Amino acid sequence: MKSRASVMTLAIGLGRCLRWGASLPRFSRHLKLNEAKSNLRPGTAKNSTVVYSTMGDNMMGTIDGTVPAGKPGAQRVDGQFTQD
Repeated sequence: MKSRASVMTLAIGLGRCLRWGASLPRFSRHLKLNEAKSNLRPGTAKNSTVVYSTMGDNMMGTIDGTVPAGKPGAQRVDGQFTQD
């Protein structure tokens, strides 16, 4: 009887942990510009796609778009999380 109660308690706890983990937002994101809803002024830089991802303590961001002259441009930003 005790082993059955222990197994049920562990199963319920595991289910709750999995449900909680699934509800957390993931940091890796792929964002795309919706030009129909944006209010960008002519002659300014425009980021059409922004991708953020993490690998351990490191973070990488890739930004694709156009520069003010109208030519395609890209940026890559690397960083590391620190605790202050």
